Amino acid sequence: MSDFGLNFEDLGLTPDEKGLEPEEKKDKLDSLSHQKAVKDLIRNLRLGKKGDKLAAAWQLSKVEGDAAVVNSLVKELHHLRDEDVLLEIISALGHLADESSIKALVSVLSSSESTHLRRKAAWAISNMKKSDKALGALEATMLSDSSPEVRVEAAWGIGNLNNPKATGSLVDVLIADQSRPVRKMAVWALGEVGEKEVIEFIERALEGDPDPEVRREAAWVLGRKKIKEAKTALSKALYLEHDKEVIKMIIWALGKMEDETIVKDFEVVFGEDHYGVEAKKEAAYVLGRLKIKTAAPLLLGKYKDAGKQVKEVILWSLGKIADYDSISKLRGFYNREKDKELKDEITWVVNEIKAAN
Repeated sequence: MSDFGLNFEDLGLTPDEKGLEPEEKKDKLDSLSHQKAVKDLIRNLRLGKKGDKLAAAWQLSKVEGDAAVVNSLVKELHHLRDEDVLLEIISALGHLADESSIKALVSVLSSSESTHLRRKAAWAISNMKKSDKALGALEATMLSDSSPEVRVEAAWGIGNLNNPKATGSLVDVLIADQSRPVRKMAVWALGEVGEKEVIEFIERALEGDPDPEVRREAAWVLGRKKIKEAKTALSKALYLEHDKEVIKMIIWALGKMEDETIVKDFEVVFGEDHYGVEAKKEAAYVLGRLKIKTAAPLLLGKYKDAGKQVKEVILWSLGKIADYDSISKLRGFYNREKDKELKDEITWVVNEIKAAN
């Protein structure tokens, strides 16, 4: 018996190896134990019941750098019919992410009749950031798969790969795909794969896509990227857009530009009723968050005719801007205001401005 209560013969140790130092012996035993465990998992994947197969596939996904593991997963991918187990195998191949895994997943994308399996394969292959083969497979899937759900997953995968080579195919999707969710995901992916070079394509979606959700996504991406060159397109879109949710996102995105000229852009929001209460609140909030001093006259001028919800945000923003010249007009508002809550808010704002100055 060894120091660990195991037979050397059972573990495959040679007579020479029986004389190893304790730590070396432990490492050898651990290695043999690991190999035996992997073999057991491969056996369970091939011969076990469904629960055993699912567990084995998940555990094998943690065993990196072992060709036998990948080969066994690929083999069962071609032989098994249970979709649940196949989904787990695809996930495992995505985690292992070697050349054999990529080849197997590309095969699923191109030939499987199951939407679920193709979608899972698109997700799994997005882990392979350094593979042009993975990118090419996702591009082909995004452009030609019959299922919008699979095309969405492929577009997400392309964004996750962060590879600027995909810009052209993403633009093709924006132009030609009839599915709103696919175009929306393509906008997001463009924001992930490029910087200034993709702005013009996202701007086109903001200006011309027929679906407001896609336009809203475009505004969000432009705001998140905070690229100054997008400010002109956002300003133009603010004047032309009629969907209230898109308008609100455009205002948010303009705020991310941190450009004081947005005060002029927001004048139209406060001046036109069709923009709605939420847009006015968002515009007032952005001006206060950025503490733009030149916005104080605009906010003061719009207070009188605003509804209570908008007045509350205007007052908050004036407190943040803290322009001392606003105090006299605020006192006038206080004297004319009939709503007690707003009067209290005005008092708070005046005190905030005094404290800041």
